[in-house]
Amino acid sequence: MNYVINRNNPQGTKKSSGTASLSPKVYAPGAPVKPVYDEELLQKFIRGEIIFGSILMAIGGFVLRYIESASFIIAGLLFVGMGIFRLTQTKFSGENKKKSAYPEDRLLFRLKTQLNPDWFVALNYELPDDGKIATFVAGPGGLFVIDKVDLSGEINVTDKKSSWKHTAPDGEVNKIPNPLELNRKKIDQLQKRFSRQGLQIDIPPENCVVLMKHNLSGSATELEQVFRLGEITDYIVEQNPQVNFTWEKVDKIEQAMTESMHRIY
Repeated sequence: MNYVINRNNPQGTKKSSGTASLSPKVYAPGAPVKPVYDEELLQKFIRGEIIFGSILMAIGGFVLRYIESASFIIAGLLFVGMGIFRLTQTKFSGENKKKSAYPEDRLLFRLKTQLNPDWFVALNYELPDDGKIATFVAGPGGLFVIDKVDLSGEINVTDKKSSWKHTAPDGEVNKIPNPLELNRKKIDQLQKRFSRQGLQIDIPPENCVVLMKHNLSGSATELEQVFRLGEITDYIVEQNPQVNFTWEKVDKIEQAMTESMHRIY
């Protein structure tokens, strides 16, 4: 099955055939955890166990006719039941490990379901100063550095550029770091890293903050770079049609950013 990917990328879109995923690739830090056993071999053994149990049940049907003993049928049922249970456990164990390490929150779910395979997502991308970019998105429509605000109540801008004021639903007031300012510094570091790696990125990454809860208001929520959860993917796909990275450019960025990461989706 072929797909033509991005509405804003006439210069050359990826095409894939066969069973290609229709979702963006998602990366996380570190190396993948290798199983201590050969999972494919184990699944073959368990399938053999199920087949053996089925044979016992078939034999048991004949035995039951002549000596009225159900022992073969019971043994066969035990083999089949245990085999099916163990097969389902091994089949999903690898995927469950991935999800337990990087739970699929609502932002990641939207990115996975609403972006196509011309995009990729990097989670917790590590920067030289030990900082991290929570969510990085790249594709034909540009680069996006995204942070999340998972608060309720009100957030308001202050006279200080470095902080916002958060008023919780119970009335408690605190200062929180301005996520847009934190992102700006991370973007500066990311561009320097790109430059050292020989990547020419003419248009800097977009600075975005996503509000994870609907019951959050205040002046900070009205800023141009602050989005409700339901708005962010539309913005990523539709904003700035002049940005038009070829898929070769996106691949180079992906290779540069994911050298020390592994794919989890």
